[in-house]
Amino acid sequence: MTTIGVFSVKRIHQRGSELWTYGGFGLVIESWLDRFDSVVLVAHEDSLPPGPQHYRIDHPRLRFIALPETPTELDFVLALPAIISRISRAVREVDIVQARMPDYTGVIAAFCADRAAVPCFAQVIADWRAEGRSMSWSRKWGLGTLLKIHYYLYTKFEEAACRGRLSFVQGKTAFDRINDGSNTKLTVSTAHKDKDIRTAHPRFFETPWTILTVARLVSIKNQQILLHSLRELRISGRNFHLQLVGSGPQEVALKRLSIELGIAKHVNFVGGVQHGKELWEFFDQADVFVLPSLSEGTPKVVLEAMARGLPVIATEVGGIPSVVQHMQNGLLIPPADKSALESTLIQIADDTALRESLVRGGTETSRQHTIECESERAIRMIHTYWPSLKIVHTANKTRSSEVRAT
Repeated sequence: MTTIGVFSVKRIHQRGSELWTYGGFGLVIESWLDRFDSVVLVAHEDSLPPGPQHYRIDHPRLRFIALPETPTELDFVLALPAIISRISRAVREVDIVQARMPDYTGVIAAFCADRAAVPCFAQVIADWRAEGRSMSWSRKWGLGTLLKIHYYLYTKFEEAACRGRLSFVQGKTAFDRINDGSNTKLTVSTAHKDKDIRTAHPRFFETPWTILTVARLVSIKNQQILLHSLRELRISGRNFHLQLVGSGPQEVALKRLSIELGIAKHVNFVGGVQHGKELWEFFDQADVFVLPSLSEGTPKVVLEAMARGLPVIATEVGGIPSVVQHMQNGLLIPPADKSALESTLIQIADDTALRESLVRGGTETSRQHTIECESERAIRMIHTYWPSLKIVHTANKTRSSEVRAT
């Protein structure tokens, strides 16, 4: 019996024996269930009811160890002794640790694994230092200064936790910061399988043309630039419509902005959508995918758009250029450049040959970065470091068939 412990930033909703998550995290758990005999998931519990975008991941071979809920920094500090104690005990119950960062859960797990002499590898999925740098000093009436200091101090702990350790890092900025030699591997975040890749169908076939973006409605995702660009495009006679999939604290402000710009009837705020069939339908019905973020790791949604044959426009930030190669499988634009976004949308709409070339390149990129491919690459590397671990090298499709996604 080989057990992997997953120590994660993800908040898990627990209702009796039911475990609920969102996004592509369920596929991460499923991939480990394909390779290991059992999985111990250690994460903070979220007491709020699961929303429409959540789905179940409970499984007979998955055990959840809940960390105290810490809605504020003060709550976290007060709960820290209990958090360290639970993480330390959980580390000693597993054969190998996956310390997922950025989050203190992963950092603490890495240090506890070293102390207990348990094999441990890190998975860094975003760069908090880059987010801190992009944050205004005056944000939230001066709290931006404290947040920037917090991000800076956290990254020092994260770098110490990754030093000399096998680390899979997403995003070039995080990789450059953490890289200390052959132990650090630049990887891509993905949440689609081989079966999810779809043969491309014609886009921009009839108006209105649909721009799709999928992300949490938060400032760093910069959805407001899409609203301003949509207004200018419509004024110039371009019949575009915008679909915003996702929820978050900026929703009210974005809706208000769409009204102020006079484009509310051309914008659809979809809200949170469960990962899977329902989300794929939005990709399949759109004409172009845009991710206008100010900072990113390697966003899974870009590969998901490519997997469904959708042309991609994204900002040249974080790990996006490691996935999107300009004029080959997508188009890159500078962050916060409204004119570049508008001209690129017009270019995509008008140039059929370019659009089809980008889609072909995107489809090929998505085939190279499926869950199956990325998981196999990680497993081979893990086995190189710890050859005595008993791991399934080729995922058995029936092993995790009991994972719930309802």
